[in-house]
Amino acid sequence: MKTILRKVAPDVRYDGLRQMLLDKKRDVQKQIDGLIIQRRQDQEQWREEPAMDDQDMASRDSSADQLLSLLDVWHRMRISLDEALTRLRDGTYGFCKDCGEPISKARLNALPFAKTCIDCQNVIEGLENVARG
Repeated sequence: MKTILRKVAPDVRYDGLRQMLLDKKRDVQKQIDGLIIQRRQDQEQWREEPAMDDQDMASRDSSADQLLSLLDVWHRMRISLDEALTRLRDGTYGFCKDCGEPISKARLNALPFAKTCIDCQNVIEGLENVARG
């Protein structure tokens, strides 16, 4: 597939795709860094507060859980962008990992780290829905 990408996508396109992925990764990292700073500030504030009742502690724990969930989402997105950069370097970026067909430009614009074409993704989601029952 590497030769296919090189014939279809000249180095200028490769450089543009690489830069776009790196820019998105930088934006994701900024989000992660901001959430980490927020978490540290929250922890400092909680240490300075007088003893809390059960309701205050539950609210604090809920807030911390939400922040950690957001961190997890952004971290997974950063990993996906790293994988997309690897696929770009290897010449497989833009091709479905399941069927090998090109992933539509619209899909890659919306989800630049997409690994599958929309048809294969729909099959995957359908199977997941069946498995959930």
